[in-house]
Amino acid sequence: MFLGFLLILDINAVNALENASNPNLIIIDDMRTLNGWNMLPDGNKSSVEISLARDGLNLSYDIRETSSWVDIYKDINFAKIIESAGVSGIGKFIFYYEGDGSPNSFELKLEYKDGATFGYKRNTGTNTNGTLDSFYLNPWQITYWWGGTGHISGETINFDKVEKMRFAVSNDPKRDAFGKGYVIIKQVTAETIPLPLPW
Repeated sequence: MFLGFLLILDINAVNALENASNPNLIIIDDMRTLNGWNMLPDGNKSSVEISLARDGLNLSYDIRETSSWVDIYKDINFAKIIESAGVSGIGKFIFYYEGDGSPNSFELKLEYKDGATFGYKRNTGTNTNGTLDSFYLNPWQITYWWGGTGHISGETINFDKVEKMRFAVSNDPKRDAFGKGYVIIKQVTAETIPLPLPW
């Protein structure tokens, strides 16, 4: 009963509860503006639109073929955020979202300056029946996918090197169902690692 209640809480209440219980959280992006966000469809007749809705950024998609995808991205320098927060690094990457419509894979992708892409994918993850769900990701869960130079399969993310954040909806023909839907991405935060004590 209590869990069900939490799932329908306003995201502001959820964030307030988290911030009160975990002072090590920092904001990566509050997802309350479209400024800086760009859209990228795959060219296979799929489409993507963004807007603001229910305290988050609404990614509306229309996946029209199997194995198709759409993507949104924004330049964000994680090293500057970490330095400004006065911490030594990021220990966990966190965001809430809700979605409905045709169930497709929901992807987080983080890019380095050299183009290396690290990611995490949740199959059929776009459809939460309109209730809040979340990504609570440890660094070892976000692994190298492609691009850049000198990277290896299984390599885990170094948040200090991230300069671009992407969210994508993709279709896995074995698990997903192409069609229309939406995902509303809420405030993106990180649980930080404190600086070592000076002794």
